[in-house]
Amino acid sequence: PVPLTPYDSTLLYFKSYRLSPYFRTRSNLLLSSPSYSNKISPKVLFCKYDIQGVCNDVDCAYQHLTDYMLTETETLEDLASYLSEEKAKKTREELEKKVATLVGFFKSQYEGKVSSEQLYVLLANNVKNTRKLVPPYAISLSRRLVRPRQGKKNVPAEEDVPDKARGVLNIKGGVIAGHSGLAAHKANEECQEIRYFSEAYNCVEALATAVKDTPNDVELWIKLAQLRLNQKQKAGKANLMQALDTLSRGLEANANSEKLWLEYLQLYSLQSTREDQQELFEQALEFVPDAYSIWWQYLRFSTTYQSKRSVCYRLLAFLTTEDSSINSKDTHSDTLSHRVLETVLYLAQVELHSGRLKEGINTLKCVLGKGTPDDHDTPVVVTRLTPSDLLMMWLAYIHVFEFHHLPQLWFDPNDGQPSRMVNKEVFVFPWKVGKGTSSPSEKLLAMFHDALKACTVRNKLAPEKISLCLPLYSNLIALERAYERNHSAKGICRRLLQGASSQVELWLYLAALEEATGTPQNAIKVFEEGLKKTGFNARLSYCVARFHLEQGSSPASSATPESAPSVYHAGADPVILYRKLLSQPLPYDCKPPPLKPGVDVHDLGEEEVYLWLGYCLCHELENKDITPSACYETAVHSTLDRQQSQAIWLEYLFYTRDRAGQGVSTAGGLRALGDLVNRCLVSFSTSIAFPHSASNVWQDFRFHNKVNPFYHGYLGRFL
Repeated sequence: PVPLTPYDSTLLYFKSYRLSPYFRTRSNLLLSSPSYSNKISPKVLFCKYDIQGVCNDVDCAYQHLTDYMLTETETLEDLASYLSEEKAKKTREELEKKVATLVGFFKSQYEGKVSSEQLYVLLANNVKNTRKLVPPYAISLSRRLVRPRQGKKNVPAEEDVPDKARGVLNIKGGVIAGHSGLAAHKANEECQEIRYFSEAYNCVEALATAVKDTPNDVELWIKLAQLRLNQKQKAGKANLMQALDTLSRGLEANANSEKLWLEYLQLYSLQSTREDQQELFEQALEFVPDAYSIWWQYLRFSTTYQSKRSVCYRLLAFLTTEDSSINSKDTHSDTLSHRVLETVLYLAQVELHSGRLKEGINTLKCVLGKGTPDDHDTPVVVTRLTPSDLLMMWLAYIHVFEFHHLPQLWFDPNDGQPSRMVNKEVFVFPWKVGKGTSSPSEKLLAMFHDALKACTVRNKLAPEKISLCLPLYSNLIALERAYERNHSAKGICRRLLQGASSQVELWLYLAALEEATGTPQNAIKVFEEGLKKTGFNARLSYCVARFHLEQGSSPASSATPESAPSVYHAGADPVILYRKLLSQPLPYDCKPPPLKPGVDVHDLGEEEVYLWLGYCLCHELENKDITPSACYETAVHSTLDRQQSQAIWLEYLFYTRDRAGQGVSTAGGLRALGDLVNRCLVSFSTSIAFPHSASNVWQDFRFHNKVNPFYHGYLGRFL
């Protein structure tokens, strides 16, 4: 075993760099700069409220600016502490007294004669002369035995380290036992909000009077409960009982308040049995049956297979009831449809997680109206789903039938239990070319045909049907590719293009099929035909340009992105037209080209991101007055949605990587690429709201997990 030794690092002597004029002048810092003249404690967290603005809690246990900034005397004592050598045979108290005496004598000599900064410089020179620190660096490499420290705070020891295992930390001086996980985080956030309450509502008495005057104000009841939960004078359990009592009186006056019920159920779960909680959930749903959040809290509370299944069926029955208040206004609303889909998928997860594959498949089959339910309470929900949600239900059914689990893309990977739907992106089944499928091909083809028939019954026009069912057709083509039936896959694309020739996705599928079968010339012909049929669509034009670059035909590819904006005005300079369409400044001597009637530069839709990519590619292929990096920088800061910005960032990274590989200075290129990767990663938050539920978020790292392997793979070439 390796023996334990004191930690040793050059960083331990970082603060002594201020003694050197060489380093101070290079970094443009004064001796009093907080960069090294501070008394920050590494064992105490910074107060986030102080960092973001102001903290009004006088008992706050965290570090504030006023806690770690040095006064003039403390700065002098900090500098003078370098005179105390590591091997000095004196106690800390004796050294501190010696340093204070030295600083007092030093100040009395120069007080009123020089400024504070000059006083610091004189003392630093004195230290260097006494310690014989050799210029120009003059760094002290011996450990100081004394240094400025923060004053002790009268707070419980538990508050110094916010460990979730200890429970929710009470900023007023108590610990509420039993909080853990999401509930603990939520309660901790709520108790921290108390410091921002206005002064009029900063005490229990004031809030108690306020709720008597306005008993229908739900927010006041919640604030009063939080204040009583976090009182300093009483124990955590007594505070909890007072908070519950406050919320119960609030519910007497506001029995239909979803917010109050959620708060009450959350706190009640900390001190009651499961039987009591179940009874309380039932009571809450009697008063607010349309509170979707309470239903989901009930599902999370339920732990057994039967209880979860029972609650799911009850929720589905309520959602599909004609006279329920949640769907009385619009039978086919997007929100109602999503809730039905989400509940059915949760029910399927319960079956699958408990090892009941047949029951899970039968559940999805029954709600789609294609099977005979074992339980007569199983509702047929097809009439409540929008066409897009019905399509997703069919995709889920076929995916479970083939892979024995629901699409993982739709759920939070950090949650290993049945959970809510976190996104609704479509996907292609992960079949490998030529490897076949687990289930019989004929059965899967029949299921896709049933799905297409069910999803197109509400749409009359062929283009609308094809556009809606494109995810099904994409997977149908992937199924044909899994059995290497390329001719059949091409036939599907051709038949669909006869009814929807402007569908860019189909042209890309057909070109990819031609390339995969070893005929890139046929792929070029498909692209040329597609450009004519789609009117030089910006997305297709950009894809054609990239295809030409991969084939090594750079000159031919330059004409394609320049032809993309011609659909908005023929005959104009493509770069000028790009700038006009993308609202970029034009040269002073340039007359703006008139756009075709009906073209709005502020409403380009999905075309905008590909116009940006085409604009950047034009500058990559030809020497323009603006560098490609400048174009990409403008593009990534334009007003695009999340996925569009990510697409531009990826192309920007690929361009920078290729440029770094071609550059003379490999180190400089790597540094530039690393800085760009870091900027890219911090540009996108990982907190994403649930569909139709902005108050709930999940952590989405998919884009970051694309960028990191890209960068690490490139670094691997130089290791």
